[in-house]
Amino acid sequence: MDSHHKKVLHSAQGKTCIEVVDQGECRSLYFKNSVVQSRLYHQTPEKLALRYTQYMMAASLLAMPEPTKVMLIGIGAGAMLHFLNHYLQGTSVEGIDNSDHIIK
Repeated sequence: MDSHHKKVLHSAQGKTCIEVVDQGECRSLYFKNSVVQSRLYHQTPEKLALRYTQYMMAASLLAMPEPTKVMLIGIGAGAMLHFLNHYLQGTSVEGIDNSDHIIK
């Protein structure tokens, strides 16, 4: 991504160092200023932007193609929540996280 158009929306230090950044067509959540944890497309948040989230969802849905309930432990920026709510509309989806900064 082009760092010249980077806009920091939120930064927090503490038990977990996080930074929320808008950059081009995406919003990203970084841990410790360099590790991208999650990324959402502004126009299509239901599309998974990061390869590891695509693999996680593919493996999960291959194992159970039509789940009735899903619990995500650790929600990050909510990319997988957006995906699941969009593509599995009949599925009950819940997410929990232990970081107050992430939840906000």
